[in-house]
Amino acid sequence: VTLAFVAFLYGTLNVSLRMLYALPNPPSASALSTTRGWLAAFAFLPFAPRVKQEITSDQYSKQSTRRALHLAALELALWNFGAQGLLNVGLLFTDAARAAFFTQTSVVMTPLLSYFSGGDVRKSVWLGCFIALMGLI
Repeated sequence: VTLAFVAFLYGTLNVSLRMLYALPNPPSASALSTTRGWLAAFAFLPFAPRVKQEITSDQYSKQSTRRALHLAALELALWNFGAQGLLNVGLLFTDAARAAFFTQTSVVMTPLLSYFSGGDVRKSVWLGCFIALMGLI
């Protein structure tokens, strides 16, 4: 149920952004990206106590586990920064509707790439992808 709700929200992203920018005095793209980043960071706060508990109860030393966690976070941040940067550069050469379509299509493409590379993709993920695809069309 949660996955279907997230897919629904992601599918309505383009419509929501169009409504936001149709308002008088819409926010700048940088303000919207900053807000998006902070909201994504806050979404992970409920999991912080669990991660901290796993770090302290792990068989490895706290320092090596914490370092591995920070390196993984840095890697994810770099990938996200690169994706946002490439999307912004892409907007220089194409219209926003096409860029939004390709961005939202990544929700469907990621499980497909995982499946074709030998990964196991659950039925609930396929259901979420189908719902997201319906939101795109």
